[in-house]
Amino acid sequence: MNELEIINKQLPEIEFKGYEEIKQQLEEDVSKYQNYIVTEDTLDVDTKLRAELNKKAKAIDDKRKEIEKLVSEPIKEFKAKCDVLKNLYTEVSQKIDIQIKTFEEERKEKKKEEIFALLDKLSKEKGLEDKYQSLIEFDERYLNKTYEMKDIEKDLINKIDVLLTQQNEEKANIEAIKKQVELVNQNTKIKLEAEDFIQKLNYMSFQEIILQITEKSKKIEEQEKTIQKEIEIDSTANTINIPKVEIKENENVFEFKLKITGTKSQLITLRKFMETNNISYEKLGD
Repeated sequence: MNELEIINKQLPEIEFKGYEEIKQQLEEDVSKYQNYIVTEDTLDVDTKLRAELNKKAKAIDDKRKEIEKLVSEPIKEFKAKCDVLKNLYTEVSQKIDIQIKTFEEERKEKKKEEIFALLDKLSKEKGLEDKYQSLIEFDERYLNKTYEMKDIEKDLINKIDVLLTQQNEEKANIEAIKKQVELVNQNTKIKLEAEDFIQKLNYMSFQEIILQITEKSKKIEEQEKTIQKEIEIDSTANTINIPKVEIKENENVFEFKLKITGTKSQLITLRKFMETNNISYEKLGD
């Protein structure tokens, strides 16, 4: 590629004859008129002097503009030529730049696919479930050329190991909650749902949930003791003959949520009917 060569780059010299003399004279005039006072007698002379001074000042400025224009013309022409060449270089550079960026994007996309494939492979080998794998944030630095796959693999393994610990802890907590609920259900007629407590792991600690199950268990026991005492005290319930409903083989089982209103005796009788016929129920709220 040809290099730019300047044949003549000597700056122009401008000779200003009489400059020092004129400058000295004007400096003396400035000093002379520093404290000058215009009077009626000197007004006409001063007016003509002012006009003459302004005329000379304008002549100096006009000459400056004339010389500047002559001097600047070659510079403007040179600048225009440089701009043409620069724009042509830039046009070629931009076309190559587009191709380079396209190539780089394709390289990054291909590497990204390789990284996700590696993540899936490592997760399956270590037993990390999809739920926890999705928590791994993609590090954009992986796409840099300086970041080799062996280093990416080490980083992914570290992240997977952290999530494996979390996964195992949560699984252990879920099993512990299920066992705790099962233990409560073995000793009460009102059944708890383990899933209701498992969902709370999203915003409560494991210890808080176990404490909540324990408190719920105590409350259920107290409710059942209260109901049992009411049954024993209410003589009406003892004299009622509770019918047992015959259940047909393979008969469908349905679940309803009802709001029941009645006297204490009626509610005790209803409860006894459900217990006699093995109908599951759960008290909602206090």
